Amino acid sequence: MKDVLVITSGIIHPSFLSRFALTGFLKELTGFQFHFSTATDDLRLLQKKNFSSLILFLHRSRLSQQSVKALSLFLMKGGGLLAFHTSSTCFSSHPDLWEMIGGRYLFHRPVSEFKVTPKKEDNSVFADISGFLVKDSLPIHELEFGVTTHFEAHLQNATVPVIWSKEYYLGKVLYCCLGHTTASLKSKEVKEVIARGLIWIDPAIDE
Repeated sequence: MKDVLVITSGIIHPSFLSRFALTGFLKELTGFQFHFSTATDDLRLLQKKNFSSLILFLHRSRLSQQSVKALSLFLMKGGGLLAFHTSSTCFSSHPDLWEMIGGRYLFHRPVSEFKVTPKKEDNSVFADISGFLVKDSLPIHELEFGVTTHFEAHLQNATVPVIWSKEYYLGKVLYCCLGHTTASLKSKEVKEVIARGLIWIDPAIDE
């Protein structure tokens, strides 16, 4: 049984319903013991307890220096991180961590319907997950070096990364830009990405 720390908060962004959809799905997964929190200060628990992975679903939450240090050390030593939607806004004042999550948040688009398509050359654990339509607000990021994009969207003549992964020292990061709407988190394809992603970021898994 893998212990996973889940930190998620918000009423409007992310909405309570979106957070409820994610936590409800997580509770359906077997092989994991999820520990839920709404406090970013609980990131310091990563240094004190035997968590294998961390899930973040937040927006513009302030991170203390102690929390930032705990998260960075956790990943450097082999922990896993799965982050959603605009959780990257939490790192806006910590540019040294943009490399860790794989990108810098710029802005997010209005809610619209768009198609998410898999990268043709993707040979990862997500390779056989097909494309899908989703209605969501897509955050735009400037990606860092070393990021592997698994799914993308084509919007107004621009290709926008939707789901990517990044290795950070001994740790693994999976970032999913979806999550503004409950419909996106209830998508069978997104659920499959989450289920496989939790296995992929687990430090016990060596590709």
